[in-house]
Amino acid sequence: MNPVVYLDNNATTKVAPEVVEAMLPFFTERYGNASSMHAFGGAIHADLERAREKVAALIHADPSEIVFTSCGSESDNMAIFGAVERLGRDTTIITTRVEHPAVLQPCRELRDRGYRVIEVSVMADGTLDIDAYSAALATPGPKFVSMMWANNETGVVFPIKIAAEKGRKTRPDIKLGICGEHGGDPASIDFFHRVGLKYVSCSPYRVPVARLAAAQAALRNSK
Repeated sequence: MNPVVYLDNNATTKVAPEVVEAMLPFFTERYGNASSMHAFGGAIHADLERAREKVAALIHADPSEIVFTSCGSESDNMAIFGAVERLGRDTTIITTRVEHPAVLQPCRELRDRGYRVIEVSVMADGTLDIDAYSAALATPGPKFVSMMWANNETGVVFPIKIAAEKGRKTRPDIKLGICGEHGGDPASIDFFHRVGLKYVSCSPYRVPVARLAAAQAALRNSK
């Protein structure tokens, strides 16, 4: 049998052996419900909070900013529907044509509910069409922008910092969110704040860690 040469780590990765070892007790011994009121579940709750603290430390965040979900799709949906509900019915939702279905489908669902949704095109090389994005920002009304940082199919990195700066210049009250892998810039809450992002969702299956949850950072300045 020929050895497998795997080149799709931007889509999903193998779990690191040390992560498997760390997680095994939670499948066989420490399997209680972290939300239970009994002592067995309470011990698991403490483990969960320690995990939250570790994720927060990894991106220089406060543990209160980390929300674990079942997957990246849930994180994306929670951010998109939650932000739009807060912004109101006159919100224009801006995304791109090459988003993951976890973003495109909720955006299109909101379009069916009467919201205005603009799907920005990309260039021939898969990079963001900045002119089309700027034109979308120029439309009237509140804006919510959701786009991926690095495309899970092509590997193209979107210019999140430029997109955020253009958004803030056009609409100071704009809400921006990203999903997926970071594109080489410092993946920290401080960086997200400086750029002006309000929501960040990430999927751990694109790095060699346990694929049990996705974390959404609901940033401090998201109000």
